[in-house]
Amino acid sequence: MTQPKTINLTPSWEALLPSMLAIVTDGDSHEARDFARSELRRMATLADAWVQHCKTATPKTYDNEETTQ
Repeated sequence: MTQPKTINLTPSWEALLPSMLAIVTDGDSHEARDFARSELRRMATLADAWVQHCKTATPKTYDNEETTQ
């Protein structure tokens, strides 16, 4: 029996941003605007955590290896 094919349709944050900003500024309900704001805040927190991770990550060091060509 063959496995069903799975297609990942997860949108990127870059693709969602225009819609999220439109909801924040022109959303029909207070609930929708609050949700969009909280998602943008969550993404900002995750982006800051990633930047901090990149700053503190130890770069890989290599011994002086002879390379042959």
